[in-house]
Amino acid sequence: PIFSLERKLALGFVFAPLVVVTLFGSMVFMMLEMVRSGGEISIPVAVRMVSALASVVLVMTVVNLRNVCRSTVGPITRVTHSLRTLFEQLRAGEAADIGVRLSVTSFDELKLLSDGLNHFLHSLGVALSRIQEGTEVVNRAGESTMSSVEEAGQATAKLLRVGNELKERADPLDRQVKNVDEH
Repeated sequence: PIFSLERKLALGFVFAPLVVVTLFGSMVFMMLEMVRSGGEISIPVAVRMVSALASVVLVMTVVNLRNVCRSTVGPITRVTHSLRTLFEQLRAGEAADIGVRLSVTSFDELKLLSDGLNHFLHSLGVALSRIQEGTEVVNRAGESTMSSVEEAGQATAKLLRVGNELKERADPLDRQVKNVDEH
């Protein structure tokens, strides 16, 4: 059951008709007072009526603004602050905490947005974990390959030494064979 921000704001201003009803009631009260007093309304009565009307309008406006702020502006501000902090950390090259979750308790578009962002951040965290695991596997494979290459290099060097030793021993034998051949 999504209760949209638009509806919340519209209901927040439902007090406006109450102001009209209060104004109408004050006018009726003034007319009744005029009829009762024979056509004249004393200044203190008029002042009381206007101040009562102004008080009711002021109270309704304050209550309305408080409700609108509590149900819409507050959550929007919290979500905006969380996202701004995250993006500033990323922009500065710092380690951003993508484990942060946006908490909105209302059932409106802001809730849908925060749930979507929470899902995105979770998926991003999972993807980054997989990338990190893959990087570690590649690093281990690279280290293993380097170790194998070093071992192969050492074995090749050993074969070259053995080959050189064989050549050095073969040269005198070759000369002896040539001498034997000549004799």
